[in-house]
Amino acid sequence: MTEQEVSFKFSARYYKEGELTAKTKNIWFVIHGYGQLAKYFLPKFSGLVNDETCVIAPEGPVTLLSG
Repeated sequence: MTEQEVSFKFSARYYKEGELTAKTKNIWFVIHGYGQLAKYFLPKFSGLVNDETCVIAPEGPVTLLSG
């Protein structure tokens, strides 16, 4: 195992199905592909959600191209 470090200096949205509570035992982070939006990708995982499971889909960063 090697230690790694990453830093970010931006804000980003994420979408969540389920709640994080004292009963939560499972947290799934699901990562969408290029060109997909997290809010449309997350519902594909709604079958995993219950009192013990929360699913989180971070939104990919938006890159602005100047032309």
